[in-house]
Amino acid sequence: MVSEDLAKIVAENLVDLRKGSHMTQQELAEKFDYSGKSVSKWENGYAIPSVEVLKQLADFYGVNVDYLLSKNDPKRRKELRRDTRQMQNRIVITAMLFTFVWLIAVVVYCSMLSQHADQAWISFIWGIPVSFLATAFMSYRFWGRGWLVFSLSTLFLWTTILAFYLSFLDQNVWYMFLAGIPLEVILVLFTQYK
Repeated sequence: MVSEDLAKIVAENLVDLRKGSHMTQQELAEKFDYSGKSVSKWENGYAIPSVEVLKQLADFYGVNVDYLLSKNDPKRRKELRRDTRQMQNRIVITAMLFTFVWLIAVVVYCSMLSQHADQAWISFIWGIPVSFLATAFMSYRFWGRGWLVFSLSTLFLWTTILAFYLSFLDQNVWYMFLAGIPLEVILVLFTQYK
C-alpha cells in the first residue's frame, strides 16, 4: 500500500515537473535514453524509477530527490517553476549582454581597420574586461555579493590592467600591475568574499 502511495506521489511530481518544463514524455525519454513507455509507467504510477534515475531526474529539474518523493502542494510547485524560469531568464539576459559587448568589439574592430589596421586588434583585448564587468554587474544585480561577483570582478580588474599594458606596449608601463594589488584588496573588502 505504501509503495502505491509513493508511486502516485512520484508520478504526480514527475508529471508536474515535465509539464512545467514544456516537454513531452518522448522528449524526456530521449534525454535520458529511456523509452517513452518507461516514462509513461513512471508518470502513471505503475512503476517507480530506480534511485539512480530519480537522482538524474532531480538534477535535471533542479530539485532534490526528496522533492520527488514527497507530496508537494500546488503552490510550492508554482514557486519552483517560477524560480526556475526566473533563473533561466537571468542567464539569458546575462548572455545577451555578453553577446552585445562582443558585437560592439567587432564593430569597433571593423571601423578601426580602415584607419589603424595595425591597432584594430586592441578592440578585442578591451572586450575581455568589459565582458567581465558586464557579467559581474548582472551577477551582482541578480544574486548579490558572493564568490561569483568576486571572481568576475577580480578577472575584470586584472584583464583591465593587462589591456592597458597591451595598449601602451611601446611604453614602459609594467608598474601598472603593482596598482592591481591594493585594488584587489579593496575588491575583497567590497564584495565580502565568502
